[in-house]
Formats: sequence, C-alpha cells, structure tokens
Amino acid sequence: MGRGLSFTVILLGALVGLGLMAIGFAEGWVVGASLALLGALGYIMVQFQILTAFRDPDAVAIRRRSKLWLIPGALLLIGLLGIGASFLVEPVMGSSIPEGLVDDYILAFIVAGMTMVVGSGLGFGLVAMAVLTRPDDDDSPLRPTDYAERARDRDARPSYYDFDWIKHGPRE
Repeated sequence: MGRGLSFTVILLGALVGLGLMAIGFAEGWVVGASLALLGALGYIMVQFQILTAFRDPDAVAIRRRSKLWLIPGALLLIGLLGIGASFLVEPVMGSSIPEGLVDDYILAFIVAGMTMVVGSGLGFGLVAMAVLTRPDDDDSPLRPTDYAERARDRDARPSYYDFDWIKHGPRE
C-alpha cells in the first residue's frame, strides 16, 4: 500500500506542477517537483524497508521484474514530453501556424500528454500488482505465457469418466 501511495504522490506532483505551470504560475514546477521527490523518497523508504515500521518479518520475498517497469516509465516519459511540448508550441511554431490554430495545437499536446500520464499510472498499478503480490499465478494480472500448459500438466489426474458412452448405440 505504501508503494502505491508513493506512486500516486509522484504522479500527483507531475500533474499539479504541470497544471500550475499551464495556468501561468511560473514556479509551479517547484511544487510539482517537491511532491514528486516526496513520493520517490516514500517509495524508496518502503521498498528498502529503511524504517523499522516498514519491516515485516513474515513477508514473502518480493519478486523482481524490473524490465516490466520500463513500459509505464516510457509512457510517463512520452506523456511528460508531450506536456512539455505544449509549452513550446507558441514560441517555436507560433509564426508558422495560423493564429486560430495555436490553441488547438497546445490543447492537442496537453491532452495527449495527460492521456499518457494517466496510462502510465494505470500501467504502474498493473506492474505493481504483478510484481509486488504473492507468487500466485492464478490471480496475477500478468500471467506467464505458458500458464495454461503448466496448469494443465500440474492438474493432470487420472480420469475415471467413460467417454465411450457416446459410441454406444441406443438402448433396446
């Protein structure tokens, strides 16, 4: 739960900082960066169990799948680049775009960027569910690709059912 709250604070920092900057508060990045830093510190403290309150002696070992974190991380980076590009539309492309369309370009970059940020948040949640839960592939949202075959082999029991009843003729 602590990890999820930390990711929420990180993404909240990104959204609040960029939102404040979008409405004209130039120092909004300071607020957003401080929230994101607070969330990152919280995640590190929970992940590495720095404080004794975060240590659970009965906890099972956490499975590490660090490569899965790259997918939502890439979505987050693309989203932040899109939001950052919205601030550069008017200074860089303002003279080449008809005046009525500048706001549309800015809005398109902001909507695309925020969509990617929300998608990355959902992706981080899926990966966190898959990586940070008990190793039970029955309920895991990201199952291994050979799960069905392994489950069939694992559950192979002798069958006492008579399949030949279909082949028999009608009773007389």
